[in-house]
Amino acid sequence: AATGLPTAALVAARGRPPAALLRTSLMGWELPPPPLGLVPLPASFEAFFHATSASRCQICRATPEHRAVCLACGATLCGLDTPHGSSAIIEHTATCGVGVGLFMLTHNSAVVLVRERRLLFVGSPHPR
Repeated sequence: AATGLPTAALVAARGRPPAALLRTSLMGWELPPPPLGLVPLPASFEAFFHATSASRCQICRATPEHRAVCLACGATLCGLDTPHGSSAIIEHTATCGVGVGLFMLTHNSAVVLVRERRLLFVGSPHPR
């Protein structure tokens, strides 16, 4: 059965990030972008945590203890409790989601909604 883990293979299978999907043309016709979605999450936070534990930050290539996983493309970034602070997810959001992003933090399972430079913390999607 599929685990729904955000891995590099999943990112490769999904193709380009949402920013690259804005509009393409074919024989002069404007085509709408393909539907956007979120990476599937495993049923338990423990499975998600272990699946991402060895992941490297796509910006600095470190293996941070506290990670943020982009729920749009599956990219792993340094979390908020690292020297990068919120800059890693804000930088990623600018290229992946045209300024809007949704991330899961691996140290507390909280979800962070990012819009430009603003962050909103939301509770965990996993039951306690």
